[in-house]
Amino acid sequence: MKRLPSRQCARQAVPGGGSDDGVEKADHPSRDAAHVQDVCRAAAVGESSIYLQKGDRLTVGELVEAALIQSANDAAVALAEHVGGSQAAFVGMMNAEAAKLGLRDTHFANPDGLDASDHYSSAHDVTRLARIAMKNPEIRRSLDPATASCPKK
Repeated sequence: MKRLPSRQCARQAVPGGGSDDGVEKADHPSRDAAHVQDVCRAAAVGESSIYLQKGDRLTVGELVEAALIQSANDAAVALAEHVGGSQAAFVGMMNAEAAKLGLRDTHFANPDGLDASDHYSSAHDVTRLARIAMKNPEIRRSLDPATASCPKK
């Protein structure tokens, strides 16, 4: 559930909803083709990962699915840096989205959802977010075990 605001922010910020926006590791950023700027930042997150490496090409949709399905922290960081320009800016977008959704007892401190003193959500907010998310057919499809898949390395 911690990844759902990331998915919503990506969908709103990237042209075409972010599902087919290409992501590759290269030297120049672009809104049409997302580029992971620093593999070290994404890879250094640790915990669950899809093991992003320089030269990989993934769509924003694939990064979102990796973050949602596999809890891939490197995918969440790559997504945040592409969509927000930086992790901090993306976290700001997530907090704004949480406020817009009426999540009063939620505050994000990072895009990967790992523990931080100012990263929290109440059971009530998580339930509210789940109800909102499950109204979205794209999210339901992404979480459906019959159709869900993560990018293959």
